[in-house]
Amino acid sequence: MKSIWIAFLSVMYMLGSILCINQSPDTTSNEEVSIQPTGYPDGELQWTYIFWEGNLYSNDAIFVKTLPEDAYQIGEIAKEDNINYPDENLEASHIDVGVEVYSDTRYLYIKAGTDSYRRFSISTDAN
Repeated sequence: MKSIWIAFLSVMYMLGSILCINQSPDTTSNEEVSIQPTGYPDGELQWTYIFWEGNLYSNDAIFVKTLPEDAYQIGEIAKEDNINYPDENLEASHIDVGVEVYSDTRYLYIKAGTDSYRRFSISTDAN
């Protein structure tokens, strides 16, 4: 009985392998695939960005509890655009309008909840 079960599984595995090998995407479709500026099919930027004084900043994935002593508020996010890279001061992607933005000599920070800040550094993505 065990050998019959092993033979059955082997045959099913081989059939599945043969059927999967010959499958290829349909290239006869009349649909055009549009390339988005971001390089992703949905056209949205995949990272969080802030533009400030000629530089694009991206999220460092670092949270800090308190701001550095030399940090000061530079304003609030004025515009959110998730399709195009931000190119105006305090324009951002994936950050809500009205979120407070702070700066020190090297980084930008945004308020993240009630007791922490997200840090951003100059990005090389679209500068």
